Amino acid sequence: RVRLTRLLAGSEGTLALFVEAKLAIRDAPRFRSVALLSFASLEALGEAVERALGFGPSGVEMIDRTLLEELRRLEHPAVGFLPSEVEAALIVEFDGDDEEEVRSLTRRLVERLLREEGLAVEGHFAFDPKEQERLLAVRKASVPILYRASGRRKPLSFVEDGTVAPEHLPAYLRGLRQILGKHGVHAAIIGHAGNGNLHVRPFLDLQDPEDLRKVEAIAEEVAALLKTLGGSLSGEHGDGLVRTPLLPKMFGDLYPLLGAIKRLFDPKGLLNPGKIVLHPEAPLRITEFLRYGAEYRRVPTGTPFDEPLWAEEIEKCHGCGTCRDYCPVFLATGDEAATARAKANLLRAVIRGDLPPSILLSEEFKAVMDLCVNCRLCLTECPTQVNIPDLCIQARGYYVTHRGQTLQNRLLAEAQWTSRLGSLAAPWANSANRFIPLRRLVEKGIGLDHRRCLPLFQRPAFLTYSSPDGWLARHRVLYFPGCFASFSDPQGEAWATVEVLERNGCFVLTPPGLRCCGVAKVTVGSLEEARDDAERNVRILSPWLEEGFLIVASAASCGLALKQDYPHLLGTPEARQVAENTWDVHEFLLMLK
Repeated sequence: RVRLTRLLAGSEGTLALFVEAKLAIRDAPRFRSVALLSFASLEALGEAVERALGFGPSGVEMIDRTLLEELRRLEHPAVGFLPSEVEAALIVEFDGDDEEEVRSLTRRLVERLLREEGLAVEGHFAFDPKEQERLLAVRKASVPILYRASGRRKPLSFVEDGTVAPEHLPAYLRGLRQILGKHGVHAAIIGHAGNGNLHVRPFLDLQDPEDLRKVEAIAEEVAALLKTLGGSLSGEHGDGLVRTPLLPKMFGDLYPLLGAIKRLFDPKGLLNPGKIVLHPEAPLRITEFLRYGAEYRRVPTGTPFDEPLWAEEIEKCHGCGTCRDYCPVFLATGDEAATARAKANLLRAVIRGDLPPSILLSEEFKAVMDLCVNCRLCLTECPTQVNIPDLCIQARGYYVTHRGQTLQNRLLAEAQWTSRLGSLAAPWANSANRFIPLRRLVEKGIGLDHRRCLPLFQRPAFLTYSSPDGWLARHRVLYFPGCFASFSDPQGEAWATVEVLERNGCFVLTPPGLRCCGVAKVTVGSLEEARDDAERNVRILSPWLEEGFLIVASAASCGLALKQDYPHLLGTPEARQVAENTWDVHEFLLMLK
């Protein structure tokens, strides 16, 4: 019986399409422990890996000096555990159903590598689950942190998946150091050291012709090193377009057999052409299909995207597609235009001249930008933290400046004005809101879907407040309630927030005259109107900050506007002061603990 599993599992979609998979799963072990070991050299780390494998760990991960320094610079939560002035570190994980055995293995490993053999210079182990998570988070955060590096040279993935048998790891690390040193290239080295699989990311500028030559030279030399050590170009990421040109040298006389297998499964060459088996028309150089190459140039557009701040933000996106996993609009629609990378791709086409600047004033372009709802998940989930929301806001703002705002967006963005009217006429407004025929008329008039029932209104509204006593309280809080709490849920969100704050020792003040935070106006591109509201709110809030008050928002979107939008809208020291002193209510209460 022919077993095709191993053949197809690594075929990268070139031989067949998978429609079903049967996976073997097992119960998670009950106990876990983690050790962090530091080394003065990569060679010492390489030797330590083979020793560590003798203890039967469930995972052995490595991070090098480049990442350690970046973690310290960013003040990562695990910074207290991070070793100082070392070349690299290993994170070794043990698990099992016998707690004492798991802990004993961890202690013995640290004892052997640190004291008996002297390979490690520092050792730390964690049995507490929270400490373990902090240590493991270091490795999990490594790639996103590297991609956030500033400067023109970025960590590139073209030799990032080389794999050797663990006993050859010291030689592989030594060879990598020599190759990189020869070309004067700095790199980050992380990876699954226990499997001999290292993710090497050299820092290079693909718009520099000299660096482009280094890409090809380093790729060729690393491939030769791996072949000498009996290794593979790819351990888990696949060969793809970038490594396929190197495969004939890696496989030698066996390479034609890959083509023969391909023709048996896919005689017409339809499945993922050009990968693993070179397509007759495929380029033979790994520097083809570059997003940014030596020929890349920005062109003047006469739009906000001429500013280096926004142009560089556009160019940070490398199209990895992680946004397909978190963008709520894409997850709901499945439309590629809804993804964050779609916006970056369109805007990049404008700043490099592939699309005319006038496209920004087209309905088609605006429709794509409008698929961003300003949820800001890009700032936490995107590996490179590309600020897609603000790019879309700039695009909408440019459109509104030249074409004007729609009636629908004007009404929806004036949340405070419409909510105040609704609260004053609460019984009648709520009845009208429930009246389906009227909602159908509203849909015809301003385009608001009749199936969308707006929030109900209450009165009296929550507009201003001052704690009756407590000027000697431990904390002084400026409560920013937001439009929903003020006009639709004063008896719930607004007063409950005040009560919780006062019970936790806070003097609470909501000064009169505050306007809507402006997040809705920012989102739809009404930036001038949002700027007016921001200026007024900052003018009211700033003097109280001098008295030792902190700003607390119970609406996440209001806190977002004060913390992130106001500094961009106003660019003043007072706006930055407001941003730095604004807290979400839950964040604030956690701080009080």
